[in-house]
Amino acid sequence: VLQVPVKSMKQSNVFNWRLTMDDKFLFVDPRTTAVLEYLPHELVGQSIYKFYHPSDLSKLTEAHQKVRSSDCKVMYRFRTKSGRWIWLHGSFQGFNNPFSGQL
Repeated sequence: VLQVPVKSMKQSNVFNWRLTMDDKFLFVDPRTTAVLEYLPHELVGQSIYKFYHPSDLSKLTEAHQKVRSSDCKVMYRFRTKSGRWIWLHGSFQGFNNPFSGQL
């Protein structure tokens, strides 16, 4: 599971989401709606890659691979529900399940 505290670059909103290891939304903070316009249930189960700007895909793929061994930060564009691109600053952190020991 990846935990991702996210900050909007235009607003001072900070929110969190969790991703599965195959990059699907597992948990979406309700504060996300104020910035991205999606309700949490509209994102859960979706691949985060559907919402990344095509020009940012390579650096985000690299960040997702890197987080398996260490935390990383990256700025990227995310498509809002209305179709606008906004800049976000994400801190990708791996989370080890204390019961299974898996990431």
